[in-house]
Amino acid sequence: MIDLERDLFSGFIKLHILFHAGQGPVYGIQLMEELSRHGYSVSPGTLYPTLHQLAAAGYLVQESCLVEGRVRKYYRLTPRGREALAASRARVRELVAELFPGHLKEPAHKGTALVPPSSDGAQPDLEEQGSGPGNEDQEGETV
Repeated sequence: MIDLERDLFSGFIKLHILFHAGQGPVYGIQLMEELSRHGYSVSPGTLYPTLHQLAAAGYLVQESCLVEGRVRKYYRLTPRGREALAASRARVRELVAELFPGHLKEPAHKGTALVPPSSDGAQPDLEEQGSGPGNEDQEGETV
């Protein structure tokens, strides 16, 4: 049986990872915390294989750094990953525009934000925010 919600969630998680890796180096615990801010619980058993798949496909590159005596694996977006992310965002934008007419706004600087219409019809200005290293990993990462 097809689990549509799980398949959709998995695809968006991959795009979310690529997006943040394009903003700066990211690591597993940081990504799990970022996703939890959006209400998603992603286990290490799901996240790390996804990171490895994205790296094996050439979308991410992994770098190891010593942090507080432990090796932390950071992931960065590659040029191939940047191209894949741009193409995927365009496809998602097209689908969202059809599913939610009137909710997309093209910011002047770049990208697209999903914006709920206000009661007076005005659209707020949005800025894209990225994340990078900064959340400290208490337990270290084992992959």
